[in-house]
Amino acid sequence: MDTKVLDVLLTVVETGSLTAAADQLGYTQPAVTHMIQNLEAEVGFPLLIRDKKGARFTENGTKLMPVIKAHVRATNDFYEKANQIKRLKEGTLTIYTIKNLTINWLSKIIMYFRDDYPNIKIRIDEESADSAEDILNERQADFAIVIDTGDTDFGKGIEHIPLYEDSPVALLPWNHSLASAEIFPIKAFEEYPFIMQEGFTEFMYHELLEKNGVIPRISANTTSDINLVSRVESGFGLSLRSSQTMMNIRHGSILTKPLDKSMIYRVCLAYKKSDRLSPAVKSFIKYTVDFNNKELPPKK
Repeated sequence: MDTKVLDVLLTVVETGSLTAAADQLGYTQPAVTHMIQNLEAEVGFPLLIRDKKGARFTENGTKLMPVIKAHVRATNDFYEKANQIKRLKEGTLTIYTIKNLTINWLSKIIMYFRDDYPNIKIRIDEESADSAEDILNERQADFAIVIDTGDTDFGKGIEHIPLYEDSPVALLPWNHSLASAEIFPIKAFEEYPFIMQEGFTEFMYHELLEKNGVIPRISANTTSDINLVSRVESGFGLSLRSSQTMMNIRHGSILTKPLDKSMIYRVCLAYKKSDRLSPAVKSFIKYTVDFNNKELPPKK
């Protein structure tokens, strides 16, 4: 049922005249009459009484009036809300990212974005590194921040935009026997306890260490950067983190070392290929690309 016809019906009753309603809505009087007749034929009973007193609801029409008003109001609210979203005044943005991968830059982009679009809600889901494709395919997130190791299969229908290159580094205490080494041999991870951190470290454990036949002895698990740095400093074990992330974590109490098994990966923005990306998603993607290209102005 066309909501426009219901709006015409309400206007006829409010004005008490088909002619007045036609003038108010920009129709001809015969057109309004035709729409009302078609609506009455559709529902199967008369909705209007038309006599010398004007036009008004029949008894059955009066019973339907609250439903008609609610339907018209809901439809108007729908289009108003859609227009607000289209103008980036409202909406929700869901971002998937690998845990502990984007802590040094994603929050800065969100700060820029919120300054310009304060009513767009942003939700961040941090998950394991192997679920990005499923999350995008199931529409649980608008886009994802993922790692491309060079042979990553993003899956059918998923587009990706490379943002920057990075590499993993070893974390060890200052008094470690390999503290003076310029390059850390990854085989040495087998000789010392290893601290596992969810997300990035877990990803590199599988992608770098296991694939090169290195199986460290995991002594502890953590989700916190503070705990990770503290445990490495105390000699509780060694670990892996991204080079760029460690630049933004206070870690003067521990050392970072490049690895002898070099691994350069790309951090990418991935999204489901579609012409239906919301304006908020398109805008945030642009902010992310501009930020990593250093094209966003500095914050005052």
